Amino acid sequence: VSGISATQGQLTVGNPVPIYLEGVGSAPGVLMLLYCSNAAMVSEDEIRGGAVKGGGRRVWLTRSFDEGLQWSEPEELTSVVKRAHWTWYATGPGGAIRMSNGTIVVPATHADRVGEVGSGGDHSHLILSHDEGATWQLGADGDTHSNEATVAQLADGSLLLNARDLSIKRRRILQRSTDGGGSWSHPWSSDELAESP
Repeated sequence: VSGISATQGQLTVGNPVPIYLEGVGSAPGVLMLLYCSNAAMVSEDEIRGGAVKGGGRRVWLTRSFDEGLQWSEPEELTSVVKRAHWTWYATGPGGAIRMSNGTIVVPATHADRVGEVGSGGDHSHLILSHDEGATWQLGADGDTHSNEATVAQLADGSLLLNARDLSIKRRRILQRSTDGGGSWSHPWSSDELAESP
């Protein structure tokens, strides 16, 4: 479901990231959906330019206990997962993962400087939950000039962040975390991981 957006009345919603937690025994599983919204009549450029305050990017979580037939009232997470000086914000497009220790890890992107995409203000980052989605927190920022990340847990338990490189190099940016997303290694890239023009 990544890449979906829709206008619903006064809001544009998009960038959904589904998270499914299996039930135990006869208890049903829970399907969670993290997504972003902004005022419908506002452009990304206006948000990035800092011209939008109340109608800027907001982050939401909703849950379903019946495989998506009914959804809970959305819970706003903006104050927890978006810093006040960030302008643009997007969850995904990479999917969420659940680490072997149970931590839910969601890739996301923010812009912390006024400007266009690729102007140096875009960073990938992670949203983390250690209690099955009851509470959320931010992980460390990834490299500058990166967005549209995906994340994987490697066999040794570390996380690998794979993000789009917005610099002139146009290679995938890779970073590794050995502390569950609390910090990142120095970024590296490979000529074998070139971005499409």
